[in-house]
Amino acid sequence: RMGEWGKADPTPELLESLLALLFAVEDAGWLEVAEDASRSLLGLLPTRTQRRDVRAARVWAARGRMLRVMGRLVEAHDAYARAQRGARAAHDHWLDDRCELGFGVLAEQRGNFPQARAHYTRVLSRQTEGSQLARAARQGMVTVARSGGRYDEAFEHAWHAFRGAGRDPEQRLDALVQLGELCRKVG
Repeated sequence: RMGEWGKADPTPELLESLLALLFAVEDAGWLEVAEDASRSLLGLLPTRTQRRDVRAARVWAARGRMLRVMGRLVEAHDAYARAQRGARAAHDHWLDDRCELGFGVLAEQRGNFPQARAHYTRVLSRQTEGSQLARAARQGMVTVARSGGRYDEAFEHAWHAFRGAGRDPEQRLDALVQLGELCRKVG
């Protein structure tokens, strides 16, 4: 349906299918393949479309996460920034907060805990307690508080992360591991 390759915008169905494939490849741990595929996927979207298309913002956010995991922090920051601009243009608050979370993790990895705290706090101020993004922000806040020796605060965030995990066994286990590490550290 696209005619000549790249001459017309890809159909929404094709883009959604390619996005699903991209996320599956990333989840499988094939980060280099997924990063390359994300670049190709962005090439399917004309620049004028990327500025207002939330799907392009989702790809940029995925690229940010992949690049961060690969240790390419400057590129990851740029990808998150592009994703956040797209999310804001599309009024996608969840994706905007996902980018804030990514910025928080990047700041944490660089040892800039005050900046990480600011990003996580923004996410917590806008997300419902127990949501996926709120749990991740709480887990980040545990690390930030722990790095400053504020163990009471770290316990509070870890407990909220545990309670927000609901019945999800993996999320509950992650939260329990954080609580256990805090107990071991404090004694």
